[in-house]
Amino acid sequence: MTGRAGIFDFFKTVYRDEDRTTYEPYMPNGYTTKGNGDPRPEDGSYSKKWYYGQWRTYQMSDHFPMWVELEIDYSDKYLEKILAET
Repeated sequence: MTGRAGIFDFFKTVYRDEDRTTYEPYMPNGYTTKGNGDPRPEDGSYSKKWYYGQWRTYQMSDHFPMWVELEIDYSDKYLEKILAET
């Protein structure tokens, strides 16, 4: 194993905060979760930034994909070992 592993945080590469205006045309009007822990004021208003933060969580899984890099090609080491034995 190479020792390299991590998670893919798609909020840092896709649906980034600075890309909000790019995605606004795709966000439906009238989105509401009132009554389900929605932090909006009682008048139902919300900022576009807050709305984008909620909307983007429904565009991809809420679990970050994990990745690991494995070394699977040992042919060079194997050939070097054979050469050393001859």
